[in-house]
Amino acid sequence: NPFLPGTPRNTKALRLLQERDSLFVPDIAGAPREEWEGSGVGYNTFISVPIVSRERAFGMLTVDAPSTDELNESDQWNIKLVAGILAVAFGV
Repeated sequence: NPFLPGTPRNTKALRLLQERDSLFVPDIAGAPREEWEGSGVGYNTFISVPIVSRERAFGMLTVDAPSTDELNESDQWNIKLVAGILAVAFGV
């Protein structure tokens, strides 16, 4: 679903980007509904990591998986590595 301005889902995503913070939600069904309403269509777990350099934020890299427990903490570190590589590439 799209990220619409003013919705809790959009606000949370933009806050993650601004704070340069990542998020791992292992089970959307167990997450606060008001924060992630509109998420989970076709997936039940996700990891979002900001793509940022020292000077600029480029966006978020999000990996979704259809079933709970398909992603784990080690996947989060790998996604952070890819996001770092993308930040370098975008910053060139």
